[in-house]
Amino acid sequence: MDITITLEELEKTFNSFFDKISSEETEKYSEYVSSEFKAYSDIIREFFTGKENEIKNIYSYIRNKEFPYNKIKSPDIVKSRHMYIEYLTGMTKYMVKMTELQSTDDVDKEKLCDNISKIKDRDNQFVTSIFGGDENPPIDEDLDSSMKNIEVLIDTNSDFNVFKTDITNLINKYNSSSELYKPVVSKGVMVYINSIRFYIYSCIKSILNCYMCIQNSLQHRTPVNPPKETPQYQMF
Repeated sequence: MDITITLEELEKTFNSFFDKISSEETEKYSEYVSSEFKAYSDIIREFFTGKENEIKNIYSYIRNKEFPYNKIKSPDIVKSRHMYIEYLTGMTKYMVKMTELQSTDDVDKEKLCDNISKIKDRDNQFVTSIFGGDENPPIDEDLDSSMKNIEVLIDTNSDFNVFKTDITNLINKYNSSSELYKPVVSKGVMVYINSIRFYIYSCIKSILNCYMCIQNSLQHRTPVNPPKETPQYQMF
C-alpha cells in the first residue's frame, strides 16, 4: 500500500473510533478499543505486505556497511516508547487511585474534574512532544538506528495486549466505584483511554514516516565528507 494512502487510512481510523467512543457508555470503551487496535494491526500488515524483499535488502545493506553515510531524520522512536511507558505507569496509578474513592472520602469533585482536565491538556502536549517535539526532537540517524525505529512495531503489537488489559482493568474498577464519584471517574477513564489511543496513533505514524524517509534515502548514496584542505601559506 502507498504510504500516503496508509497515513490517510490511519488518521481516518483514529478519528472514527474517537467519535464512536465519545458517544458510548464507559462500559463499552474496551470493546471499541479492541476493534481499533485490530484495525491498526490490519493497516500495518497491509502496508508491509509485499515489502519482505525490500526489508531484507535493507538489513543486508546494514550488515555489509553499505550506505554508511546516509542519514535519516527522525525522532528516536525507541526512546519515545520508553518515555511513554514510564509516563503511563504513573498515570495508571493515579487513575486506579481515583476509582477507589469512597463516598466517605472528603474529596472535592470540582477540584477532581479540574485535575482531570489538566491531565488531558498535558497529556496531548506530552505525547506530541515525544514524537519530534521538545522532549524528543528529530535527529540524523544512520540506517541501522533508523531500522530500530521500524522494529518498534514488534513492541507495539505486544503493547496492544498490555494496553487492552490495563483498560479493561480500569473499566472494571470504574464499574465498582462509588456512585458519588462515578461521573468524574468516567471522565478520567476517557482521558486515560484517549492517551493510549493517541500514543498508538502517533507511534505508528512516526514509524511509517521514518520508513518512508529510509526509502527516500536509499535512492542515492551519500559520499563520505571530503577532507578539508589545509591552507598553504607562502612567505614572500
